[in-house]
Amino acid sequence: MRSLDRPAAQAEPLQGAALALLTLMISLGTFMEILDITIANVAVASIAGDLGVSPQQGTAIISSYSIACAISLPLTGWLAKRFGEVRVFVSAVCAFTLTSVLAALSGSLEMLVGMRLLQGLAGGPILPLSQTLLIRCYPPEKRGQAMGLWAMVVVLAPVVGPVLGGFLVDHVHWSWLFMINGPAGIAVAYTTWKLMRSRESARNPVPLDRVGVCLLIIGVACLQWVLEHGREEDWFESPTVIAITAIAVLAIAYFVAWSWNEKEAVVDLSLLKSIQYTTGVSMLTIGFMTYYATVVVFPLWLLLVMGYNTVQAGLAIAPIAILNLVFSPLVGRNIHRLNPQYLSLLSFSLLSVISFWNSSFTLEAGYWEIIMPRLLQGFGMAIFFIPIQSYMLAGIANDRLAAATGFSNFARMLGAALGAAISVTAWDHWAAEAYVELGSRIDALDIATIDYLEIVRRLGIQGTAELAVAERLVFTQAYMMATNRFFFACGLIFAAMALVLVLTWAWRPPWVWRPPWARRPFSHPHEAKHE
Repeated sequence: MRSLDRPAAQAEPLQGAALALLTLMISLGTFMEILDITIANVAVASIAGDLGVSPQQGTAIISSYSIACAISLPLTGWLAKRFGEVRVFVSAVCAFTLTSVLAALSGSLEMLVGMRLLQGLAGGPILPLSQTLLIRCYPPEKRGQAMGLWAMVVVLAPVVGPVLGGFLVDHVHWSWLFMINGPAGIAVAYTTWKLMRSRESARNPVPLDRVGVCLLIIGVACLQWVLEHGREEDWFESPTVIAITAIAVLAIAYFVAWSWNEKEAVVDLSLLKSIQYTTGVSMLTIGFMTYYATVVVFPLWLLLVMGYNTVQAGLAIAPIAILNLVFSPLVGRNIHRLNPQYLSLLSFSLLSVISFWNSSFTLEAGYWEIIMPRLLQGFGMAIFFIPIQSYMLAGIANDRLAAATGFSNFARMLGAALGAAISVTAWDHWAAEAYVELGSRIDALDIATIDYLEIVRRLGIQGTAELAVAERLVFTQAYMMATNRFFFACGLIFAAMALVLVLTWAWRPPWVWRPPWARRPFSHPHEAKHE
């Protein structure tokens, strides 16, 4: 057999400068793909104005990418098995780079949306295969460190995206949101192919499950559309949303029934027969859903309620990166000495406390008071993501690793979409309730109202202007109350996850059960035997 087709398991792990360079390039590819999920969020209005369309039409720039990415993510396992992990990764990076450049050169909304759709299809396999390749090219004793580096990039990229996007739109041009992928993508594709082409995974010419693919595309596309546009359509008050939701539910239900019994299913749902894998995926999805919800609502609160500008809001979010950058590699490097259950319990407990802390903010909260919880949240995410990934992938066979990482990343991305959709809707709903409640308390004959309006008049504000000031005060206070309620709900979710984790110890206590990587130096999860 040609060396190009030699199974990767026969190749020795990379060492020294080659390993460091490959790690940098694969991490850059991962960062590039995740960045494009959020980087355009702050630029919709600018892009729409430049292309001569409404901001509502401009949202297709975001939804087209997310829908396409959600569709291609679960297909990663089949693609890797059919064509090889290295080939698929390099091809996906090349296609992603090309469509990014074409998106930057777009002169119409139709072209830009089309390129974003192709960009999402190409970008889907990048994330799970970057994880697979990183784990595979590291020596056994350092593979936990590889997972730590990968997890650090996954957590940081959604935070950096809006900040970098706002800077490029304000100081350069929106086209650079996509053009920056050009040189990065070329470097990633060339370096990865140069170092990994002789380490290609074994290929199996499995046939394409056409029925499964069609059901998957219909179900995921409809579900993602509902999550992206449901709020604009007033959710289930709209017949359109009801109809598309029904199609999504039916398609996904048929897809699950079909794939569960299909021998060559495009998505290997038999992975879910493993309680360990299913538990890990569930915790990863719920945890990332709640985390991403805070990432969405927090900057909106700063911009709409606290009066921060884009740069100030970005600087207030950035501290998440500090402790995450420090602890993610450390946790990954020492994962074989640590118990993932204990780390997960500490993470859920810490994230719960941080959320309750955020729920105590007021309109008078200072800058340092706001960023301190962000700083600790970086540590909480560092000890959440890596242990869950390690726990989840233990016992997964080598030829099923790409399918396992593809499905887990799809679940994580779906959780993020759910978190974004539910959080903003709940936040607005709670703010509306608070606005009505506060507004009902304002009475022209009320002493507190009279005293407040008198203070406003002393500032030279009279007539309709004084009522506008009062209305603005009610508005900001209502959203402040909604923000407190939102973070309190997030705290309850994290606390419930910690409680569930403790309850599972009743049948498998952490001091009795020890995962494979806790018994010996950390090895590739698929090298562990099924227990």
